[in-house]
Amino acid sequence: MSSPIRIGLIGLSASATTAWASIAHLPYLSTSPHYKIVALLNSSEAAAREAIRFYGLPADTRAYGTPEDLAADADVQLVVCSVRVDRHLPTVMPSILAGKDVFVEWPLGANEEEGRMMMEVAREKNVKAMVGLQGRKDAAANAIRDQIEANEIGDIRSVEVIVPQGQFSQLPEGLEYFIDRRTGGNHLTILFAHLLDTVLHIVGPIQDDFICRAYNTLKEVDIHDNGKVLRRVKKDTFDHFYLLGRLHNQAPVTIIARDGRKIQNNPGVTLRVHGSLKDVELTLPGNFTNVGYGKESILKIIHDKGEERIDIDQGREEGLPQAARNTARLYEAFLEDRGYPTFDDAVQLHHKIEQIYQQNEI
Repeated sequence: MSSPIRIGLIGLSASATTAWASIAHLPYLSTSPHYKIVALLNSSEAAAREAIRFYGLPADTRAYGTPEDLAADADVQLVVCSVRVDRHLPTVMPSILAGKDVFVEWPLGANEEEGRMMMEVAREKNVKAMVGLQGRKDAAANAIRDQIEANEIGDIRSVEVIVPQGQFSQLPEGLEYFIDRRTGGNHLTILFAHLLDTVLHIVGPIQDDFICRAYNTLKEVDIHDNGKVLRRVKKDTFDHFYLLGRLHNQAPVTIIARDGRKIQNNPGVTLRVHGSLKDVELTLPGNFTNVGYGKESILKIIHDKGEERIDIDQGREEGLPQAARNTARLYEAFLEDRGYPTFDDAVQLHHKIEQIYQQNEI
């Protein structure tokens, strides 16, 4: 067996507000023989050392407090960035410039300009650059894509998606940035973008003339700490989305995603693809497409004689926590050097998000 890829991880903190690095990355990395965390970068060396202790990483794991120090570590082969999006470029760019391979969570940058800058430098330095668009590796998403590519449903006649993406009338203090468009991380750029990317991975690209109406229905949001409301703040980000587009064959694509409660006993995500021969429907129990729901995901083929449920092969990632499954599949694809989402893919998605902002005059 070849030596494991040596990782410098940005964002694994003992006091992280979103904890994505610990719930989505660490479960796989701590058990995989193919990767080894050899360094952490946090806001300070002390914070990195505390995270090493808190998560029980080997004592020889190196602690860094600046992106430049991590970039200068010749032993690090792959830098993984899982921090707030407005910190992606400053924390990861030194490592790209140093010629290290990188895995950056989505959104790649705080805006299209930042994403394009990272893409261009990664190209110039000829590094492998992966972005965290986990929905592309979801077992259920690829199962429905396989049905379409095998022509089981015939030609696509229409696509419709309905998603209640959770309530955002209250947010924990650590996610207050979600209501401020300037940070680059919000309902549109994270939740809706993950949904849109997953849908287009399944059915194929939409034409550039799509229309998406976006609304901010919550002008103010309560910020809380463990249930106690600390303050009410103004919000300038969207929370309702109505997209209408066309596939290459002119088949309409409709996506409705809204802030709000999921109706009890109803699915979180419902995706229906209507074909000339059959229809196919995928339902997910939760509101998001970037995590792996495992056996709770339901795929059905609907035809003139009724409907049948299709088994979804979850693979060995089924044994990981929900948030870690699709991220694990990304690491496996990176290891095999095939089929992983690139910075080029990220910039294309950034461009669609920018189109939505422009269409809604923001």
